[in-house]
Amino acid sequence: MWNDPLHPFFKELPEIYVLRNEEIESFGPIQSALTMLSREAAEPQMGSEIVIQNLMDIIFSFIVRKIVESKSSKPRTWSHAVHNDSVKRAIELLHSNVERDWTLEDLAKEVGVSRAGLAQKFKKHLGDTPLHYLTVIRMQKARALLSTTSENIETIAEAVGYSDAFSFSKVFKRITGIPPRDFRNKDQSERNTAYRY
Repeated sequence: MWNDPLHPFFKELPEIYVLRNEEIESFGPIQSALTMLSREAAEPQMGSEIVIQNLMDIIFSFIVRKIVESKSSKPRTWSHAVHNDSVKRAIELLHSNVERDWTLEDLAKEVGVSRAGLAQKFKKHLGDTPLHYLTVIRMQKARALLSTTSENIETIAEAVGYSDAFSFSKVFKRITGIPPRDFRNKDQSERNTAYRY
């Protein structure tokens, strides 16, 4: 992960996670995917490369689930926060509508709790405020748009909830450390480097 801000979940992942053979259920999804992967690698056929890549993605997803299960009891983490119904609903709303001009009152009303109650639950379970969390996910979406599209800064600003490019650029630089144009240039120049993920 070459740039910040990372999704809060990625920040809580360990640098190394070891999944031992005895921890894998005999007929569980990881074992099934590993069996298919070993067969596909041992006897490649037409489309094997795609099958192997997709199986690796599936195995990765199941391992991430195991990590979440082991970490979800730790307070003030994203994996813990999504176990609280109100916080989970607020997170879902923010992610699906980053461009909306959210206020704490609007979000609390959509979730069905008081403003103070939502702010308190968010802080307790996630260690953040709803509006700061919104800013972070807006910057994540902005980075994705800067990296994968040729849209101008004004259009990207609007897509992530800012009425003008100046305000957006100011927040983007404060959160990521560099202006949007510099980010796009750096992204383009470093796209094929080995450490990019």
